[in-house]
Amino acid sequence: MVALREDGTVVSWGFNESGQTRVPFGLTNVRAVAAGHAFSVALKEDGTIVAWGDNIHGQTTVPVGLTNVKTIAAGGNCAIALKEDGTVVAWGSNNYGQTTIPTGLSNVIAVVAGGIHTVALKESTQKYR
Repeated sequence: MVALREDGTVVSWGFNESGQTRVPFGLTNVRAVAAGHAFSVALKEDGTIVAWGDNIHGQTTVPVGLTNVKTIAAGGNCAIALKEDGTVVAWGSNNYGQTTIPTGLSNVIAVVAGGIHTVALKESTQKYR
């Protein structure tokens, strides 16, 4: 389990064989957290990401240069980041194609990650009356 405190610090507890509960020392200024199967992800105030825990599927190897992140999600053995520009970056296990971003995916406003799938909500270009 992972929790974000009001002061921007992270607390984690529970079964620790994967290292998921060993929060990186000095992790502060966090605005969001997410947990996958055996790893955790933190989104810092500066738009960068820190991940820790089991990395057998590459889920804690955050893509180099990933910045300007708006929100994060984690599920199963993959993590996903929604950038400020509406683009999506995913990493980790791709056994079910969950980290393969659909060609041309843009204008995304929300992301969700499950065990073997990810979902992106696009901004509507239609006008309703």
